[in-house]
Amino acid sequence: MKKFFDTNIIAYTYDTAEPEKYEIASELLPGSFAVTRTQVLGELSNVLSGKFKFSWSSIKDVLREITSKFKIHVITTSTTLKAVSLSERYKYSY
Repeated sequence: MKKFFDTNIIAYTYDTAEPEKYEIASELLPGSFAVTRTQVLGELSNVLSGKFKFSWSSIKDVLREITSKFKIHVITTSTTLKAVSLSERYKYSY
């Protein structure tokens, strides 16, 4: 089963200052069936540099680690337009 991971879950696997969140996030990350998207990589960089005060070198290491373990979905214009259409049809926010 594929599992999609958003920014917060991934970020907390690199933050031991909040042990409960760290533990939960670490247990959720399965490995070979992990999926995320390019947008999350950008958001993660922002969180790691701002909130967690990681160096840019460390952020690059994290991104390399994530991209080696996760399947990364690229968000294209076509994908975004489909998401907007689904949002309109099913009344979901996007």
